[in-house]
Amino acid sequence: APLVLVLALLTCSLPACYAGMRPALDVVGFDRLRRINVIASTAEVVRAIESTRVLLLEKSSVVVRGNCEAVEFIPMPGVAAEELAEAAFLASLADETPEGRSVVALAERQFGLVPGGVADARFVAWSALTKVSGVDVPGRQIRKGDADAVRAFVRDRSSVDLPDEVRAAVQRVAGAGDVAAVIADGARVLGVVRMKYTMRERIAALRKRGALTVVSSADAPAAAAALAAEAGVDDFLAEATPEAKLALIRRHQAEGRRVAMVGDGNHDGPAMAQADVSVALNAGPLAAREAGSLIDLDGDATKLIGIVEVGDRVRALRRALGAWCLASDLALSLAIVPLVISGTCPEVSALNPLGLQGPASAVLAGLVVHAVALVAVVPLGLRGLVGLRAGLAFVAAAALTFAAVKLLDVGFSSLLGAPA
Repeated sequence: APLVLVLALLTCSLPACYAGMRPALDVVGFDRLRRINVIASTAEVVRAIESTRVLLLEKSSVVVRGNCEAVEFIPMPGVAAEELAEAAFLASLADETPEGRSVVALAERQFGLVPGGVADARFVAWSALTKVSGVDVPGRQIRKGDADAVRAFVRDRSSVDLPDEVRAAVQRVAGAGDVAAVIADGARVLGVVRMKYTMRERIAALRKRGALTVVSSADAPAAAAALAAEAGVDDFLAEATPEAKLALIRRHQAEGRRVAMVGDGNHDGPAMAQADVSVALNAGPLAAREAGSLIDLDGDATKLIGIVEVGDRVRALRRALGAWCLASDLALSLAIVPLVISGTCPEVSALNPLGLQGPASAVLAGLVVHAVALVAVVPLGLRGLVGLRAGLAFVAAAALTFAAVKLLDVGFSSLLGAPA
């Protein structure tokens, strides 16, 4: 065969699609982290996330209060759901906790609400001391918070207790294992927002995948154990010091586990530098940000769990994309190589199941498919193979490659004239 044909054949035989999978997955990892407002420093840390098996969480990452997600607006009789949602939305604009942001997101999602008309407003930020957040606008004082805190707010303005319907709604929510936030507009109680503590479910899902969660707390062992039991984490580190965190990380690493942690203190630098994956909060101290391999722009201590969930999804995508690339490269070689070498080795001349027209048109078709497959790896990782099982990806890639080679071979053979 001519030298050009041999070189083209070698090009088609190279597993370029499979070789391009790793940088493609790095791009996917960076993109998935960007979507949750996390910046990664290197591709190595993106890959390390996939194999993380120990999560060292801060106390603020797992406490129930402040880590809930709004899932339902429950209006009182005579109150429209949109009116309740608007009041909850305004009262949550100054609440920077995950649950406050989730109330805003739920109101935007269900009713399309956007911040507006609050130029003269005085916001009241949520705090653990007052247990309320809210806003004062001309003629209105809106508050969102615990039932007891809102009850005190209402009684200060009307000397009237919470309506029976409100107390019943709070009890129903609590009975289901959720948290209730009561919304009041002055002395008028509008309803309740149901908050679901999703952290326990997410931790349980990580446990099923083989991950171990450890909560770090400065509290005494009894209080730390109670916190771990409430949140559903696997272990706890009580009376945690920087040295204790560092020793814990090294112990797990010595046992062959990759460790991820979130650091929000001035003294977390050594432990963060030792961890395989370390998340620094954007508003945290400079020492933590310099030691962190990831920076969370939202300053959310719970984000570490979301980051590891991203790693799990990228790992699943790696299997599907690996199967796709392997099938594409194998199918291309099986379709073209026997036909091209049949001139010097007649024994393989019968191995042409696609009925390709000739070596020249087949190699041209292979080169085009080869180039397209290599370019398509990143788009496939970003969009095309999400949720696709590896076996199905393998079969789909092989079938698509065979079909593309056959169609292009027919086209090229007509352009080239008579079959080679």
